[in-house]
Amino acid sequence: MRPTVPPRHDGPLVAATEQPAGPRPGRRRHHQPEDEVTLILDAALAVMRRNGYAAASVADILDEAELSTRAFYRHFDSKDALLRAMYRRDADAVAAELRAATEAAADPIAALEAWVDGFLTLFFDPRRVDRAAVMISEGTRRAAGYHEEQERAEAEIVAPLADVLRRGNAAGVLRSVAPTRDAYAIYAVATSASGSKRTVEAGRFDRAAARAHVARFCWPALGLAPMPHGPTRKR
Repeated sequence: MRPTVPPRHDGPLVAATEQPAGPRPGRRRHHQPEDEVTLILDAALAVMRRNGYAAASVADILDEAELSTRAFYRHFDSKDALLRAMYRRDADAVAAELRAATEAAADPIAALEAWVDGFLTLFFDPRRVDRAAVMISEGTRRAAGYHEEQERAEAEIVAPLADVLRRGNAAGVLRSVAPTRDAYAIYAVATSASGSKRTVEAGRFDRAAARAHVARFCWPALGLAPMPHGPTRKR
């Protein structure tokens, strides 16, 4: 989500000692391929939370997952590839949640509010914040392919909002002649309101204040006016 800076690839992040040199001693394959992937992704998150991305070795991740070196290289060719898979899994889950919330809403305006509320959860739910911190750390941003994966994730997350704006414009309840561009603009405002760790820690914004900030900047452009207390109303 766009509070990050463009990554700079600084070479392979897997040490030579981590290259596939046969299975780790005493480890056998007891899992289906999809279960192995889940175990590795979950273990990688746990290790990266403790050690940071740069210091998280493939060996440490496999010890956490209780899997062999061969199991890792069945699915990933490097630690960078593993990070991209972690990023994609989390982004796809967020996009699916936002899609479900907007589709369950009674009308386009309620769907717009549902998207904003769901997106802000990423910044103000402690569990989500802790997980996201791993994905946007300085070390991870230098991983090969990180920038491309970030752009793909943003597109997935913004897509449900663009659909809401498109439906709202067609129904005459939202003004949005360029739904995709407008969706990215709302995404940028919501990110700037909530994505600064310094801003959140300084107490300038809680979740309600961040939501009000998004509405103040974005709702008038959509032909809406936020009510002082309560739901959005049409102008």
